Amino acid sequence: FGSFFGPSQPVVAKRVIEESRAMLDLHLISASGPKASSQ
Repeated sequence: FGSFFGPSQPVVAKRVIEESRAMLDLHLISASGPKASSQ
């Protein structure tokens, strides 16, 4: 487990950060869209 998670940890972390950032952007866009149009 250590040898598998060790070398691939940076790649996994980078992918998680990118995916979470994309999800956050989608959430902000979907959240700010109706509010901006309603106001």
